[in-house]
Amino acid sequence: MLNKLTGCCLLALSSVAFSACDQFGLEDWRGNGQPAPRPKIALTSPNMDARQVVLGPPSRAVGSFSGLYDPQTNVLVSTVAYYTSGESITGVISQPVTEVHLHRGAPGTNGPIVFSFPSLTLPLPIGATVTLSEADEELLLNNDMYVDVHTQIFPQGEVRGPVLRQ
Repeated sequence: MLNKLTGCCLLALSSVAFSACDQFGLEDWRGNGQPAPRPKIALTSPNMDARQVVLGPPSRAVGSFSGLYDPQTNVLVSTVAYYTSGESITGVISQPVTEVHLHRGAPGTNGPIVFSFPSLTLPLPIGATVTLSEADEELLLNNDMYVDVHTQIFPQGEVRGPVLRQ
């Protein structure tokens, strides 16, 4: 009788454990009923230039974007840099810079602004932190966002680059 009771208890406990593993996925099971935290994701756009701006300007300016995205909190911490003076013979951006944006949109298409960088003051790089929606997270992780820098001479954007997972 004791063996049957012990066997029933073990069977019930194993059913509960398998249900929990099935709910969270076996690889995520950590024994505390919670899935494993998702790691932060490094993002980059190392070669921002005018060739990537839709109907781009005749500019030889260059820039770069880097970011770190936390999928647990949907927070993106990012920086944008571009040449402003004699730092680069061929890559100087025209002044003044009027806007820097993170946009929705695949390469070759224009899209709506997700976020405007709040400060454009020197020194570079300029940084910003933004909390993304679930929909924007999906676009970000599928390489369907871009960063662009607008200037007074090129208000449609002087340099642009896709935001890519590293």
